[in-house]
Amino acid sequence: MNFSFDIWSLLAGAVLFLIGIGFMEEATKLLAGRRFKLFLKKQTTNKVKAICGGAVATALMQSSSVINLLILSLVGAGVLKMNNALAVMLGSNVGTTFTSWIIATFGFKIDIESFALPVLAVAGLAYFFSKPNSNWSNSFRFLIGFSFLFVGLGYMNNGMLDFVKATNLAAFSTYPVVFFLLVGLVLTALVQASSVTIAITLSALYAKAINLPMAAAIVLGAEIGTTLKLAIASLNGSAPKKRVALGNILFNSVTAVIMLLFLNPVLNLITVQLQLRDPLIGLVFFQSMLNILGVFLFFPFLNLFGNFLENRYQTNKETIYINDTDPADTANALEALHKETNHFIAQVGLFCVHAFDPENKHFSVDVQENVFEKKSITDMYTHVKHLYGSIHSFCIRLTSQSMSPNDSDRTAQLMSSLRNAMYAAKSMKDALTDIEQLRNSSNDEKFAFFLKSKTKIEAYYKQVFQLLKESDQNRSFELLSELYKNIQQVYAEELSHIYHDHLSSQLNEIEISTLLNFNRELISSHKSMIFSLKDFLLTRQQALYFEEQPGFIR
Repeated sequence: MNFSFDIWSLLAGAVLFLIGIGFMEEATKLLAGRRFKLFLKKQTTNKVKAICGGAVATALMQSSSVINLLILSLVGAGVLKMNNALAVMLGSNVGTTFTSWIIATFGFKIDIESFALPVLAVAGLAYFFSKPNSNWSNSFRFLIGFSFLFVGLGYMNNGMLDFVKATNLAAFSTYPVVFFLLVGLVLTALVQASSVTIAITLSALYAKAINLPMAAAIVLGAEIGTTLKLAIASLNGSAPKKRVALGNILFNSVTAVIMLLFLNPVLNLITVQLQLRDPLIGLVFFQSMLNILGVFLFFPFLNLFGNFLENRYQTNKETIYINDTDPADTANALEALHKETNHFIAQVGLFCVHAFDPENKHFSVDVQENVFEKKSITDMYTHVKHLYGSIHSFCIRLTSQSMSPNDSDRTAQLMSSLRNAMYAAKSMKDALTDIEQLRNSSNDEKFAFFLKSKTKIEAYYKQVFQLLKESDQNRSFELLSELYKNIQQVYAEELSHIYHDHLSSQLNEIEISTLLNFNRELISSHKSMIFSLKDFLLTRQQALYFEEQPGFIR
């Protein structure tokens, strides 16, 4: 029975510790906001500053995983260069020891409950009475998280002490250090936080359940295990993201293996030469040495290492037809741009359809083995934005070339088509919250409105995809004109339905407002797609017809 209590106390402590880290991470991000990102961006102008910035940022954020994930997104967006990103990671590894120093210095030398519980109680009450999302609210949230760290540590200490009393620890001494390294790796991979593994290890060391060499081996495993979170986050990402994740794995793994090979001499240096007799301080000093070693080991070779990573993984280019096209060859460039625009409009169409039905199988774009259709709706929109940026950059290079008036007009038309397709995607993206609300509504009228809108979206984009395959401009003009008039009629009918029919009696004012805004975004998206298609499919003269038509709210 005691053994069972030990396990649950230990697990409860680990969970509270994780909750504390989560609260502190969220509070720090909300308190710092844009200033934090600007700080990190400014600290990456050179490698030395990047290392210092990574260390400071991680110490403040209390999580190397958050910083590394942020670095992953900055590299993926092209904001941060590979070499500087690697430098930030080296600094982040050093900064993550800050939490360990706090725990080792204060966590076992004071009455935790007499300190943490009053802070938790006061901060918790203040948090619930403070204005949501205000600086005060986030500050109290940070204090709640900080208190949870020590409350969780107290549970872990109690569980570990009772576990020692109920367990024969002699068997542990026969296990090789590699076993403890694997324990640290697996535990960190499971909880996705090396800080929790270190806290449990410090508790075990304090309770004398393990000795310093065992604890040091667990720390080495934790350093490797913490890289898995970044690796998982990069699996479906771009090549730059995968390179950053690989760099992080190599940093931590190589440093850990080297330290494992020299484990006994290093521990002898700490305990005998430096005379750090307190095993807790000795372990945290070992962790700091490990990460500082990584800085000295890799810093001289960051450029070389960065070049090595740049050659890993094939870059998944978002564009299909303009990748290797020379803008100076205007004839071929225009043909490639025409095909790329067709591809872009099709992907916007898929995004709009999938916004209503993520599992929709009725529409397909045979590109890159349908990778686009396997993305989440958020990733779809991000992909469309990046794709638009890539094509637009190509268009800018193309317009700088010497072209005939006809080619210049056609380029302008295609750029307008791309721009309006992007507007269509943006309007649909703005409607996502309303779509989700209507899809999950318990109100039959609202859910019926969603189903009707979903059906109409599918019918609309069925016609759009047919138009993309149409080669006769006169036929395209007729179909597009009919589609344009149809969506204006649909818009008027929906307004009438919401305002005058029985629907208004079934819904309150807020719900009616939601439907009106939702309907507006859908029609704006439809109209933008029409304008995209008219510039893509029609002659300049035919396209002017739509400019002269009475419009509606956009």
